[in-house]
Amino acid sequence: MFGVAPFKVDDLNIGSIWLLGTDDIIQYRWKFLRESRYWLNRMSDGFDLMCNSVHKDNAEHIKWIKWLGFSFLRHTESHGEQVIEFAKIINHV
Repeated sequence: MFGVAPFKVDDLNIGSIWLLGTDDIIQYRWKFLRESRYWLNRMSDGFDLMCNSVHKDNAEHIKWIKWLGFSFLRHTESHGEQVIEFAKIINHV
């Protein structure tokens, strides 16, 4: 399961993308990847930017984020854990 939580900074509409997965996702890997691209495009409507952070050791989540076309920004710390921040500028025409 994944989704986008909205928030606003100044005049920017930002979506914080999140993923809650299980080991069973591997069975449905290709369907999940295809569907997540489709649904991310649908959920990005109204946002100027989508972003969040991922734990540096969460390899499967990092692969998914790359697949969705996000850019990795920097390594930082959050709640005592090393994370990687990522973002994607949304261009709606």
